[in-house]
Amino acid sequence: LEFLAIACAPANVVDAILDIVPLAELAPTSLTSGLFEAVRCHRHHLLMRLLGGLTALPADPRFLAVACYTKNVQAVEALLERKCDPNVHCADCTFHPDDPLNDVFRIGEVKPSGESPLALSVRGRSRLLPRMWAGAPVIVSKLLAAGAKCSDDVLRALLSQGASHDVSSDQDDEIAKQAWLDTFIAITKACGCSAGEAWWLQSAAMPEYVTFLLESGLLPASAAAERGACGCSAVAKCALRALCFKDLPRAIRRPREWEPPLLQLLKQPGTDAAEIVDMAWLQEAWPSLYQESMSCPMLALALQHKNASLLRLCLTQATIDAYIAWKLRIVADLDLPGAATLQWSSLIYSIARLGADAVDAALQQGLRFPRSDTLQCHIAVPTLLGPVGCLALAASEVQGHTMGDEQAARDEEAKLARLAVRFLELEIDDPEALVWTNGVAGGLDALVLLAAAGGYLAGLRDDWFEPLREWLA
Repeated sequence: LEFLAIACAPANVVDAILDIVPLAELAPTSLTSGLFEAVRCHRHHLLMRLLGGLTALPADPRFLAVACYTKNVQAVEALLERKCDPNVHCADCTFHPDDPLNDVFRIGEVKPSGESPLALSVRGRSRLLPRMWAGAPVIVSKLLAAGAKCSDDVLRALLSQGASHDVSSDQDDEIAKQAWLDTFIAITKACGCSAGEAWWLQSAAMPEYVTFLLESGLLPASAAAERGACGCSAVAKCALRALCFKDLPRAIRRPREWEPPLLQLLKQPGTDAAEIVDMAWLQEAWPSLYQESMSCPMLALALQHKNASLLRLCLTQATIDAYIAWKLRIVADLDLPGAATLQWSSLIYSIARLGADAVDAALQQGLRFPRSDTLQCHIAVPTLLGPVGCLALAASEVQGHTMGDEQAARDEEAKLARLAVRFLELEIDDPEALVWTNGVAGGLDALVLLAAAGGYLAGLRDDWFEPLREWLA
């Protein structure tokens, strides 16, 4: 029977086979499997034939659970008509509570509390075609009419839904967004939510959810700043979600869509762009982001998006110090994920890639970078660049970022050279240890050698080093 469902057999084939197969003589497990697959595969004709041949529906909550998750509206109607209990939880499914794509339906991994049909009816947005997921508000209304009880878990599940992997058009995207909005309104009305709570923002997995919540007028003024059980505010949680979007399929890779709601959040009272997260919690909850968060998710996001305005909001001495401590802790254990990659970058270099003005603004604010913010070169001989060397590396790459504008490139290189001198004046770097080669410190001459043809700083003109030579003289 399950093969009839999986193979999407047409109605005439289903009838021809079932006319010669006495359902009453089938083993209960065969019948249950057939029902399950008919529900999962949306084979309504097969489902109705099987239900019609039963004297009583097997007491298995998975039928309604799968119908709700796969947005099989017809199956939900049929099962509710046969008195399936809309409040019986299905224990054979589990979801990770903090994963932005946490709606993978997995039968067989027992979760003690289980999931209610209502919670399952709002899950699946990231896994189903948008037009399929659009059945969510219809199923929600039918379950509520049948006496389903609403709870915070249902709203939490709805707010946790990521976007579909298969958004083929703007129209599909709008269909899914409207379905989400209709479902949210139905759920909050059923739960009697006259006012929102801070955890709504904490659970919001998509930028449009955050925007809607902020503009709805339902949330208390303190919602954006309030910390959850993990110690994070909605600002940090949303920045983390934006960071993870870059690793998602191209169809839903829209990280910059997070910037407007994040800026809205930062306008709320008590919020802080320089918020530092608990790295022990992050390593357990989102291990894939542990090596990307830089301790301050907004700082990581500003650098990832090359957003100088956002950088000014979150770059403080506290975030610099937290980044350095986090980096040294990871690099000290090369077995940790991302440790090797992290050695090949530095905070100074990352900021300099946004432009010399970003580094200059940090110095004017009185911020100081430690000498331990080094960068390991991708060359055979173990070589570490100090803060001045990181500026030199950024300067060597300027030509590739100025769209062929020679004058703009020269101006940017000159600014970075002046900043290198200021680094020495402020003792951010040691003139006797600008480079470390095989563990041996080297001064300006060692740095200049890296700019030779074929060197790590190849392309950097010799005159870039003149301000440094003058200062050292």
